[in-house]
Amino acid sequence: MNILLILVFSPILFGILFYVFKLTKPWVIVSSQLFIFVLAIMAFVDTSIKGARSFVVGSWPVGRGVGIYIDDLSSSIMLLTAFLFLLLLIHEWNHFEKKIAYIFLLFSLEGLLYALFLSYDLFNIFALMEVSTVLVTILIIYKKKANSYYDGLIYLLVNIVGMSFFLMGVGYVYRTYGVYDLSLLSEVVHTIPESTSSVIMYGLLFTGITLKIGAVPVFTWLPRAHGSESAPSIVSAILSGIYINLGFIYFIRFQDIFSFMFDTRILFLIIGILTALVGGILALVQDDIKKMLGFSTVSQIGFILVGLNVGFAGSYFGGLYHILSHSIFKALLFLVAGNLVEIYETRKISEIKGVFKSYPIMGICTVFGILGITGAPFFNGSIGKYLISIGIDALWFEMIMYTLNFLTILYLSKFASILFGSGEKAKMSLSKNIVFVVLGTTCFVGGILAPVLMEVFFKFNLEINMASYLAKAITYIISVIIGYYLYKKVLYKSKLIRLVRSLELPFNGIVSMVFVLFIIIVGYINLFQ
Repeated sequence: MNILLILVFSPILFGILFYVFKLTKPWVIVSSQLFIFVLAIMAFVDTSIKGARSFVVGSWPVGRGVGIYIDDLSSSIMLLTAFLFLLLLIHEWNHFEKKIAYIFLLFSLEGLLYALFLSYDLFNIFALMEVSTVLVTILIIYKKKANSYYDGLIYLLVNIVGMSFFLMGVGYVYRTYGVYDLSLLSEVVHTIPESTSSVIMYGLLFTGITLKIGAVPVFTWLPRAHGSESAPSIVSAILSGIYINLGFIYFIRFQDIFSFMFDTRILFLIIGILTALVGGILALVQDDIKKMLGFSTVSQIGFILVGLNVGFAGSYFGGLYHILSHSIFKALLFLVAGNLVEIYETRKISEIKGVFKSYPIMGICTVFGILGITGAPFFNGSIGKYLISIGIDALWFEMIMYTLNFLTILYLSKFASILFGSGEKAKMSLSKNIVFVVLGTTCFVGGILAPVLMEVFFKFNLEINMASYLAKAITYIISVIIGYYLYKKVLYKSKLIRLVRSLELPFNGIVSMVFVLFIIIVGYINLFQ
């Protein structure tokens, strides 16, 4: 437990020290993060050896003190978080000067993330979520551009609404069961019969968590925040690569606790399919490079939800692995996008050309990221998508998964257009190239070493039917050819794309969707449980 507490508090303490003593030396900042990364490795190894455990901070009994819980999933995501923060800070090596407040916010957010990954007390989860929401809002509006204030305000207010639902759900939990601690809740939840209160409680909790994930119908805030004009590229990478993992951790934990009471896997399977579909379509119509990646995150969230709710163990672990894979390739693509926006002084994909010629290392690593997210054979994204796609042995499900991944290929074909065209040879800093190479290589290593990594991270013995995998590889190649042709010949100048791009929900519409989601969850339980 001492390692875990040090892991939580050390980033916050480092942030305070940097702020008070105005420390902006890159080697000091990166060395501090390296220390945190070592702590995360120690926590991961300890959990791998000893298994899942829960603790209470101090000498308080369970239910009265601060409860924390660590298992393979949370320790893996904490390790990934420390790894990505290390790379992101290396990426910023030459940009720390006069950014003391920025550094403080980043390290504080990292500490809050570890606390949230470990927290096993409902009220603490709510409180930490609210604090992290405020920090993220400040980071979104950091550059103080006009549009970013609106994006930040939308993010803040929508998340306040979502967490208000969550807080009301916490109130129902305490009223019904008299506990906040999730370990105690898992013991007593079956002792009280189902009632209207328990249905409302479930609906409130999962409305808040689903909003944090960014699934249909409560997703439109996510591309605004992740693709905000003012958010630095590493903030976008943190939001899409790390922050959304919070929602998945609590989605999984709450589903496990309430599974005997309500089985909503079919509902969230449908929501996952719709999320992947809508996110893919809206990513396809974007010309703003960061908004495209924001909607792409929505689409990949859908894939993960499908994997977690199919009901097949292989698909479940495929969903977990896709969480890790998505963090890697989305962090890479957002960093690339952020650098290109600064270099070309535009966010329009149609105005960015010749990346291969101007920045060959970044261009090659971008290809690796694209191959990862589209599920190319032997890249990390292919493993999760393969396992998810075999979850239901039915032609209709297989066709749905092909269609959803084909959408991914379509909008990434559009993204890939930035690589080609004329351009003059230019120089990228060594620190940034190192980060691109590490992330790009990880996309490849995550594919070829997937059996080893899944055993290490999740104790899951991955067995791949090579005939089936190669068949899907052939399908992928055909899909890439068709997708690229469709984009160039049909979709490139489509008026319909421009029309769909202009559609955007206002704040009132976004909040209305939160209520709609609550009604859908409660209605599903009443009709089908």
